[in-house]
Amino acid sequence: MITGDAEVRSEGSVFSGPEISYDLNTGEVIAAGSRTNRVNMTMQPKKQ
Repeated sequence: MITGDAEVRSEGSVFSGPEISYDLNTGEVIAAGSRTNRVNMTMQPKKQ
């Protein structure tokens, strides 16, 4: 789990927020925020 000004970058996608959990085995991202500290996501499509 990453807390504070957390940011995860994976395959061109970016996830940022106050709290992020990232599963290295599955690539699953779980992010938590609040009204004042929102989660931001920029997701890129998978390459075919």
